[in-house]
Amino acid sequence: MKNSFLKIVFVFSLFLVIFVLPSRASAAECSSSDLSGYAWSSNIGWISFNSAVGATYPYKVYVDASGYLNGYAWSPNIGWIKFGNGLSGFPTGGGTNAQNAQIVNGKLIGWARALSADSNGWDGWISLTGTNYGVTQSGTNLSGYAWGSDVVGWIYFGVNSSGRGVDCGGGSNVPVVSLAVNQTSGIKNIVNPTLTWSATNNPTSCTASSDWSGSKAISGTNQPQGVLNIAKTYTYSLTCANANGSGPMASVSVLVTEPILTLSASFSTNTKTDDGVSSPPSALTVPFGSTVNLNWVIDGLTSCTLRGSDWNRVSGTKTSTGYGTIIFSTSGDAKNHTFVIDCNTLDTISITLSRSITITVSPETGGTCQAKHSDACVSGTKSSVISGPSIWSWTCGAIACSEKRSPVFIEN
Repeated sequence: MKNSFLKIVFVFSLFLVIFVLPSRASAAECSSSDLSGYAWSSNIGWISFNSAVGATYPYKVYVDASGYLNGYAWSPNIGWIKFGNGLSGFPTGGGTNAQNAQIVNGKLIGWARALSADSNGWDGWISLTGTNYGVTQSGTNLSGYAWGSDVVGWIYFGVNSSGRGVDCGGGSNVPVVSLAVNQTSGIKNIVNPTLTWSATNNPTSCTASSDWSGSKAISGTNQPQGVLNIAKTYTYSLTCANANGSGPMASVSVLVTEPILTLSASFSTNTKTDDGVSSPPSALTVPFGSTVNLNWVIDGLTSCTLRGSDWNRVSGTKTSTGYGTIIFSTSGDAKNHTFVIDCNTLDTISITLSRSITITVSPETGGTCQAKHSDACVSGTKSSVISGPSIWSWTCGAIACSEKRSPVFIEN
């Protein structure tokens, strides 16, 4: 009989060890601990449960020895969210618990409150457990949903696709990588991007993929990736891991384009451009005496030369991104004028690129002028004094009067 009683006591004790004690141990894993990490609401975004080390205004939510939560969480959109610390007047119903937030047997029960509540249709209360929802604890990690009414909406405490969640293990979530590149675009054979990265939650390893590869340090600053010599979009991806697993991948991109060489000519509202992409432009036709604007852009090329005898008549800034003007008012200008820019690429085997524009200047046209007494037909100057009160008229020949050429006189 005595042996049977001892057997019963042993079996009952074993039952407690297997089925009861683990739940108490699970709850105890968060007691006397600070919470860390982030919860997520699709309405208000991230909610931080612990400020960064050295923050100007430090804050945190901690769990005391009885499992009660105290302190403040922070939302950039609605401000402080209070746990414990004298909260009272809790709502009731809907499977909730009218009390301060507390972890009991692996469940987070009770209420927290957003302090920015306006009491005008929004009371700020956030329910941590209710009918068919709730926040639970497993080990040092929290998971599940809290409800914050229509303003805050559902709040997810578990690790989401961004690798963030809420825990009481001092950062036991998977690492979250921050990756940045100093140049997001550039010309091939010139752009040389550098990468800077870091990761939260104590990463132990980082692995690169896409257009770089291999094991990387857990942080890096301005790490050069070499000159990029293919026109395409380069992608640099990085994943870091710790004892809890791999975090989400972070990626940045660099758009690398072909060298740029364009040449354009414009008069009035008409512009002709040779960019090497579109079909070669037709000639720009302008009247005699016109002022034509030339514009050009050179990027990612070297050893550029200007071809065409008229380039020395172009005034302006003859640099890699330049502009200038030319006036076609000289005798003999009524013809085609071609302007060419030749440049070499920076490829291993250099290639010469050329852009050209042709400007067609129309012949001068005649006209009829009149002068009385000492009036002049020619703009800006005086002609010979015409004596007498008679009116003289003449027809301009092949060269217009306005161009200060001697007319052929015909007495009227």
